[in-house]
Amino acid sequence: MAFAEARHRLVCSCCSFTLIAELDYAKINERSAVHQGDVLLAMIGTIGNPTVVEIEPNFAIKNVALLKVPETQNSYFLQYYLSTPSVIAKMQSEAKGTTQKFVGLGYLRAFPISIPTLAEQQKIVEKLDELRTESERLESIYRQKLTALDDLKKSLLHQAFSGQL
Repeated sequence: MAFAEARHRLVCSCCSFTLIAELDYAKINERSAVHQGDVLLAMIGTIGNPTVVEIEPNFAIKNVALLKVPETQNSYFLQYYLSTPSVIAKMQSEAKGTTQKFVGLGYLRAFPISIPTLAEQQKIVEKLDELRTESERLESIYRQKLTALDDLKKSLLHQAFSGQL
């Protein structure tokens, strides 16, 4: 469970966490408990970046939109939908604040989402997953080729300046 007797800061590659007291954890989760299959969406700063909770969590959230996805909908479809450039642009254009932009819960509750049938959502998610996997594979190849070209350039320069060419 994400709590501690004193406040501590915990940082990982994607986000940071503050460990809170068990009583605070219970109080927050009375109102907004996170469950597997929920979608979390950043509301402050970097707006968007939706993620599906894939494990049964033991953490509390603050300043993050908690989207409860009914069984008639696919969490990953919602994640992909909220990641589209047009949705992100719309949210960013509606964001309030000067120093740190934010979108409010009222705005998110009223945000229109086109939801096809569950079967269609699943087909869309499968296709997008395939495309994501393929793009990641191609990106990996591209990075390997760039590294090989950089190594070749260094080798040629070394040979040229050492009189080996």
